[in-house]
Amino acid sequence: MKFKIFVFILLLLGSFFIVKVFLLDFSLNKHEVHIIDKYFVVDINGEYNLMRKEEHGYSLIVSSVLDVYIKQDEIITISSLEGNKFINNNYKNKYSTPKNIHYYHVKQYKVQEVSKGQFLKQKEVYNLVWQIE
Repeated sequence: MKFKIFVFILLLLGSFFIVKVFLLDFSLNKHEVHIIDKYFVVDINGEYNLMRKEEHGYSLIVSSVLDVYIKQDEIITISSLEGNKFINNNYKNKYSTPKNIHYYHVKQYKVQEVSKGQFLKQKEVYNLVWQIE
């Protein structure tokens, strides 16, 4: 009798774990912060991504963002991920940084990596709209 109760409890815990794992993708804890137009910073499981809202979901623009600055309809952002991880597989990073921080300029679906110097010049005329806590 005790063994049957023990097996029953194990089955309940196991089924709860399996259901939680498989349904995790359907119930992501995501928080979105509106930036401009259709651009949002979306927190998905603790990673902040700059995304564009489309008719049927989101499209990834810049992954792992740390700061987002805007000026009219242009965005510059700091990311902790190299461009070849999210722009496309054939992309080669132009600028290497010792702290693994990369700078990007975004204009309507076009993501361009910029140097730290270019970013600092642009940053003066852009407004900070989102920063990681």
